[in-house]
Parts: sequence; C-alpha cells; structure tokens
Amino acid sequence: MLNLTVNSFITACSDYLTETKTETELLGQLYELRNQNVIPCFEGTRKKTDSRFTTFCSPEAAQHIIQYLIGRDAEIKTTYQQVRDKYEQTQKEEFKKKLDSLPCKLELYHQLFKISDSHLDQTFRRINNKLGLEDVGDHTKLRCHMLRKWNASILLNIDGGFSEQEIDVL
Repeated sequence: MLNLTVNSFITACSDYLTETKTETELLGQLYELRNQNVIPCFEGTRKKTDSRFTTFCSPEAAQHIIQYLIGRDAEIKTTYQQVRDKYEQTQKEEFKKKLDSLPCKLELYHQLFKISDSHLDQTFRRINNKLGLEDVGDHTKLRCHMLRKWNASILLNIDGGFSEQEIDVL
C-alpha cells in the first residue's frame, strides 16, 4: 500500500461520502467524518500475482488520515468551523464563496504517504533489532510478508475463525 493515493483513500471511503463537485465540498464531508468510526475498504491488485484483493483500514487510522487531509494547513479546520457556524446567518452563496477561498489543495493523485521502499525496510530493520530477532539470510526476520502470514494464522486459529479460502481472498 506504499502507492496509496489521496484518491484511493477517498474511493475507499465512498460508502461514507456523497459525490462532490468541488474540493471544498469534499473537505467539508471529510471534516464531518473526522470523529466517526469510518472503515475504508480498499480494492487493489497484487503486483506479483495480478490477483484482486480487498483490505480495510482501522477506524483509528482512518481518523488520523482524515485529520491529516483536512489539517494540512491548520487554518482549514478552524476557518471551516467558523464559516460553518455562520452558515445559518448567511446566504448559501456567501457561504460557498468563503469555503472556496480556503487555502488548501487536495491533489487526488498524490501519494497519501511519502514512504519509500528503503524507508520501510529501515523501519522493519529497526523494529527487528529492538525485538532482538536475527536476520534470515540477507533479510530481517520481521518483514511485511511475515506480518501478513502472522495475521493469516491468527484469523485461521481463532474460534469461529476464517477458512483458508476466505483468508486467501483477503
């Protein structure tokens, strides 16, 4: 998920959002979602096997991502709240003009997280060393693949857990 874009996150949250015509409307909807239990559903294709998969994001992570998107410029949320509070006292057009003047641009096809492969490898190496795990050949023992296998094992072994076929789909 290193190549997750702003647009892919917005698409994953589509069950919680209505279609918007402007960035301002989208930011407004995100602002309203910031404290809700949103569970984004991502659809993707595995590079190595070209197979489709579905994965989810925790509500806690989604809240932080939403806050990050609406809070890139700290004035956005403050200004939005002030303008929203005045909405009932103003006409809709004036409200729209003020929202359109907010100083943020959501670039939908920009990466959501600027994380390189080497940064991810270094982070896993640091965690691997803190846990006192040995290297396996040229790699750290703790890797993305190991985490996926561990999570799959947990899902398989819990009471009333998933079948191997269901885990493969995930």
